Amino acid sequence: MPSITESNVQEWLRQIIAGGLRVVAPVESAGVSQFAAITDPAAIRLPQWTTTVSFKQHVFPRTEAVLNYQPGPVRTVPVDPATVAVPTVAFGLRPCDAAGLIVLREMFGQDPVDPYIMNRLDQTIIVSVGCRELGPVCFCLACGYSPAGIDGSDVLLMPLGDGTYRVDAATSRGTALIAAHPGLFGQDPGQTREELEQQIRQRTRDLDDFTGIGDKLLARFSDPGWDEHALRCLGCAMCAYLCPTCHCFNLVDEGDLRHGERRRTWDACGIGEFTLHASGHNPRPDQPSRYRQRLLHKFSYYPANHDGRIMCVGCGRCITHCPVTVDIREIAAAMSQPVAGSEAANHG
Repeated sequence: MPSITESNVQEWLRQIIAGGLRVVAPVESAGVSQFAAITDPAAIRLPQWTTTVSFKQHVFPRTEAVLNYQPGPVRTVPVDPATVAVPTVAFGLRPCDAAGLIVLREMFGQDPVDPYIMNRLDQTIIVSVGCRELGPVCFCLACGYSPAGIDGSDVLLMPLGDGTYRVDAATSRGTALIAAHPGLFGQDPGQTREELEQQIRQRTRDLDDFTGIGDKLLARFSDPGWDEHALRCLGCAMCAYLCPTCHCFNLVDEGDLRHGERRRTWDACGIGEFTLHASGHNPRPDQPSRYRQRLLHKFSYYPANHDGRIMCVGCGRCITHCPVTVDIREIAAAMSQPVAGSEAANHG
């Protein structure tokens, strides 16, 4: 595989933009790092680890119209999925964010297929940038992912520490994007991606292993430990909204009797109204039960239905930005420990 210098990365992006493709990359505004469309690669501000806001919102928007209604012979008009996306190169995702897109594909690509999200995913080429080490709250390795992982990426740029990157194409789209700009890429740097990953693992602190903890969490479904560890959760949904893999949504109608639109908006299992029935009954009546659902969804229910893949990529955003310092790592580790005499409850 070839290599590329930092300066040639910028030239590569300039040529991609000049060729008519939209480029989305990390920028910073008012102290918030997030992905936005750029016209000049000089605007890119690649953070040391992850952006504040994940790339998810560019394929799964916070809110979007899916249906319009108005008077006339045709009362409802669905938004055409073909109009919601343009060909895009997304640059600067970390491997954890790229892996999160696999979860979105698995969820929204299954029957019934969501044409809006899948169209955006299909129109987007992912050029991710690997990490040379884990950040203070990063735990991708504990979840079965890697700072040099290629899952979800079309191209991975792996920093070598000397101002150059090893370039790995993971898909035919990635190969084509590299081949279209041959003069910018140099010789194979010699170090394989696997060797670079092993070096990172050797420099990494010891981490809990969260792969395969689903049954252990289920065994403590009715355990009072959930109250002890998760009672301080505010239900603000900050964790879900910043998470690369959380994908719950609500549908709301906005308008009047004559015209309006049906909108899809983000939702979260940590919000009290998420499971509130019309009768007033709520099967998850408190924050510990709602936080328990968050962990079980990520570490138990989702892996059981998707070949063991954990629905947490270990990016650490939910830890960094939680207003009351709830730490998913601490709770997952604590609640996956066996307790003498505990039995799995009927959790439906």
